[in-house]
Amino acid sequence: RRAAAGPGTPTQESVTGLCALECLCLRMELFSAQHAFLLAGLVLCGVNVALVVVGQAVGEFEEDMGYWALLLPLVVYSLTLIAVLVKYERINRCLRLEREIRELLLEKEHLARRREEMVSFWSRVQKLTDVWAYRTAPRLCLMKEAHCALEGIKDPALMLEALERTNAAFRDLERGLPGLALWPRGSVVGKESKHRFAQGAQAVCADADQDLPELLAGVSAMGRRLSWRPPPAPGIATE
Repeated sequence: RRAAAGPGTPTQESVTGLCALECLCLRMELFSAQHAFLLAGLVLCGVNVALVVVGQAVGEFEEDMGYWALLLPLVVYSLTLIAVLVKYERINRCLRLEREIRELLLEKEHLARRREEMVSFWSRVQKLTDVWAYRTAPRLCLMKEAHCALEGIKDPALMLEALERTNAAFRDLERGLPGLALWPRGSVVGKESKHRFAQGAQAVCADADQDLPELLAGVSAMGRRLSWRPPPAPGIATE
């Protein structure tokens, strides 16, 4: 069914019922189980009213007081049911809207929780990405350059000396870096400091060009220039 509408006025479909009963030119639509119970109650009230009236007609009631004591409550209850049933379609529509609003609110809360979970997850991913991009990758680049420079040394004594100097330079660099657990915290290591460290490592690699003394000098200078002191506290894991 559609509500009547004038020209240019959008029509609105009625609320879909539970089921529809048709007989000749009559059609009755049940919107819900409660609607069916109300209709059944109205029918039963009508039957009771008819029985009371018939009983009065055949003289079942000796006093009029008993007759009216039964009839009036039934009539009032029947009229109340009729008033409710006349407006039941609108009432049912309001109830459905309220239920849909509650469902939408629950869905909104669910989506808000999901959003918080996603924001938290991607925040952790971003922190791990920062650790790799601005801490791990630059140091691996320095170590690769040192390894390539060490490959050209054939004398064992010179190799031992070069390894000692290399380890000392990288040890100084590690001491100047904050602990791995502190790196993702913006209050300890800012974004600008991370960029500066990564760019400094790239510059040292580019300037050294696999020249070990120059590379180690650059690494040692980076360790001295680090602005993230003091060094990590004992017990904090380092990479």
